[in-house]
This record gives sequence, C-alpha cells and structure tokens, in this order.
Amino acid sequence: MSYSKKRNSFRSISAFVAAVIFMFISVAIPAAAHENTAPASDEVVIKFLHTNDIHANINNFMVGYGKDSVEVGGIGRLVTFVKSLREKEKNVLLLSAGDSFQGTLFYNFFKGKVIFECMNKIGYDAATLGNHEFDDGPESLLNFLHLAKFDVLNCNVQFGKSYSGAQNVIKPYVIKEVGGVKIAVIGILTKELFNLVSIDKLADIQVLDPIEALNPLIRELRPKVDMILLLSHMGLKEDLEISEVVPDIDLIIGGHSHSMLVSPVILQTSRGKQVVINQAFEKGEYVGEVNMAFSKTSKSWRLISGKLNRLDKEIQPDAEAQALVDGYKKQLDSAVKTVIGKAVKPLVGDKNSIRVHETNLGNLISDAMQKYSRADMAIINGGGVRNSIDAGDITIESCINVFPFDNKVVKLTVKGSTIRAAFANVARKLLEGSYGGFLQVSKGVKVVYREGKVAELSLNGNPINDNTLYTIAMSDFTSVGGDGHTAFSSVADRYTDGAKITDVIIDYVKEMKVVDMEIEGRIR
Repeated sequence: MSYSKKRNSFRSISAFVAAVIFMFISVAIPAAAHENTAPASDEVVIKFLHTNDIHANINNFMVGYGKDSVEVGGIGRLVTFVKSLREKEKNVLLLSAGDSFQGTLFYNFFKGKVIFECMNKIGYDAATLGNHEFDDGPESLLNFLHLAKFDVLNCNVQFGKSYSGAQNVIKPYVIKEVGGVKIAVIGILTKELFNLVSIDKLADIQVLDPIEALNPLIRELRPKVDMILLLSHMGLKEDLEISEVVPDIDLIIGGHSHSMLVSPVILQTSRGKQVVINQAFEKGEYVGEVNMAFSKTSKSWRLISGKLNRLDKEIQPDAEAQALVDGYKKQLDSAVKTVIGKAVKPLVGDKNSIRVHETNLGNLISDAMQKYSRADMAIINGGGVRNSIDAGDITIESCINVFPFDNKVVKLTVKGSTIRAAFANVARKLLEGSYGGFLQVSKGVKVVYREGKVAELSLNGNPINDNTLYTIAMSDFTSVGGDGHTAFSSVADRYTDGAKITDVIIDYVKEMKVVDMEIEGRIR
C-alpha cells in the first residue's frame, strides 16, 4: 500500500489563496448579479445540469418537520426533470460530482448494482468518483463499474497492479462535443481520501496532489478544446483554491462539501480569468443548472444564468424509473421493518449536533460499543452517524440508517497520553466548527473543552493518567487514523472479532427494549 505524501504544495498556498479570495470579492457575488440572458448570434449556449452527494437516496424522502415537511427527491423525479429539459433543449450535459454511494439501505443491501442501474436510467453523461465510492474498497467499486453506461472520471487516484483493467473503466478525462463545442471534463477527488476511508480498504492505491495531477493534464488539453470543466469532489473551499492556482479552468461542478449554492459563484483570479463554480447541496433534493455561452468569434465563455431546481411534488416521478426503485424497496421492506425497541424521546444524530457536542444518540452508540467490547471506554466519530431516530418504534432499518457503514468494532490497548492526544485533536478542530472526527464517548468518560484545549479528561471520576494503560473501543476507521485521528494509527495492541457496529447497536436496542437516553454532561 502506498499513498502520496506530497501535500505541502497545496497546503503552503492556503494563506495566499485566502488573501486572493478576499481580494477578488466577486467570488461572493452570485451569478444573478452577472446575468445576461440574451445570447449573441455567434454564441453557442450549453446547459450543464448536475448533482452531487446523492448518497444512495434513490427514493423520495421527507424534509422539514411537522406540517412544514415536504416530499422531495428520488430518481423518478430526477428522470422526469432531465427528460423534460432534454426534449426542450439540444445542448445539455448531465454530470455527477461524486458520492453516489453510501447513505441508505439501498446501498447497504444492493451496493453499486442499484446505484449504477439508477444512474443509467437518469442518463448521466459523466460522473467523477467521490470518497464514498471507495468505502467497500477499490475491488468492489471496479466489480460494479462495468454496469455504468456513462464515463466515470478521476485523474488523481492511481490504482496499482492489483487492479488490472482499472484504467479501462476509469478515465482521467473525457472530451464531449456539444453543439460543435469541445468540452474537456476532468474528474478529481479530495486529497484527504486516506482520512475518509479506512486505510485497509485502500491497499495499492495512491492519491496524487490535485495540483500536480491537474497542471500537466490541462496543459495537454487546453489547445485541443474550447472548455476545461473540472468535475470535482474536493469541496467548495478547495474548488475556490484550485481556481486560483491552476490556470485555464473555465467551470467547476463540485461536490463533497454539500454546499447549497442558490446560484453559481464567480471567482476572478489574480490572472484576470473568471471561473464559474457551482454545487447542488445533497441527496438529490436539487438539480444544479449552469447556462453558459461560448463565443465562436472571441473563443471565450460567459455565464448566462444558473440556479438550483428543487425536485418537489410539482414534478411527477417517471413511471419506469419509479418502478425500478419500488422493486428494490419491496425487497428491503421485508427485511428491515421488524420493530426491536421503542425510543421514549428522539435520539439526535444530525450532523449539526453530533459533530459538535454530546448527543443522546452518541451516548447510545458508544455505550453499546463499550458493553460489547468490555473495554474501559468507547468512542464513536460523529461523522459516522448519519441519521437520527424519532420517538416511537425503533426498527432494524432505524439502526442501519443511523450507522450505514460496514465498520467494525476494534479494541485498542493504549496509554492515557494517546487518548489525550486524540481529544486534543478534537479540541483544536472544534475551533474551526463542525468536525466529522468529533468523538462521542461512553458512560463514565468526561471531557471538557476550553479555548481549543482539553481542560478535563477523566474516566469514572479519575483523571486519565498519561502513563496508565487503558482499553478503548472504536470503529476500525478511527483506529487507523480516520478523520485525522493519527494518534491511534500506530497502536500495535488491537483486537477485533469482526463485529459490525450496526449489529452491535441493533443488539443493544433489542436488549434495552425501551430506550430513554439523556444528555448527561459527558462532553462540555
């Protein structure tokens, strides 16, 4: 296994780029401020439709609360919307900016098969890989990629000799000719892949620095095409940075940060070039739209307009596409609707809570892991928790939706200083806001954060001693340094019997029957 450590060039420019973004204030100006909807006679107008971070939400779902809740999304609605626009307009490209995998039971049970069947039904022209496409390892991904009837792109992940034929199904770029205009679509993935996917799932994989991967590729492509389009799964901040430091990008369709841009933003770089950037939130609730015009005379692009289109009840699902989804849903329902317990009050797992402070669901999961492993304590990374549980019946489905990954419980024997280093990392990260590596803790643990530092860390009322050995249970993802928890990655004394965290949660709820969890002041 190898992966690139050449990250300094990207990180060293961060301060410079921050200054550039501040100086070129147009980055904060939405497209509407620049809109000019009348194409000139020599211009070709192209409509770019895009989604990102659908996370296996192939069926419709509810957003909002109570009487304000509405049904949105779903592959059926997306097919209807795309078909309608393609019937009206001839120059349309549909793109996915990654993370189509992982997040619902559809993926847990049917993996890439259901995802690619649905994406084929929608009619994507190209998709880039997201980090969650690697959750079950490259071999699993490659086993399903042959199903894709569209171009799958990435230029900065290198597959080793273990994965023969990977280059035949994953291309660094593709050139699409639309309305006589040549568009190079390049796929790129976050450099943080090894912090987001368990390292043991990434054997014989190398991740190149995005700048190092893009610069030679763009130099090669620029004379051959009219547009350089970056299909990015790096996040909005990184997209803004790359716009400044990598010349000649015209348009970035992004994902990974789940940013909701009501209209595209425009970055005016220090070289005087305008780069258009857009992203369409998450789960397929919206379809992004960017309309751009290419002048055949000046060989230049300009943004005409851009917006988010909400897939709500005004859009009727396509019957054939919905039938495909309903078939898979019928298989799911028979397997996961069994009631295993009852929640007295809602168990909170939304990312705005569980990645920032203690929640009762975080307490439940960490307690379940501690009891199962018989460790002194247990932790769970908030970023692994993907759903809340409503008050009332708890089903197997509820538990799987809470933790939809196949991560296993691992028990480490570590010095107290290692535990302290992990919580110190959380303390520093909290200064920046919500953090996927925020650690929920089991009963008996108390953590107090103050001004970016750990003010108190104790177990059963006794301070954690740096030189004392403790057993601590966590996910295999965290144990190998996931989310930046490198304090655990070099620990040699570790054990797992292969138990999945989801199964441990299910068994714990079955045993409790009535779940009445509180916030207890474990984390302050």
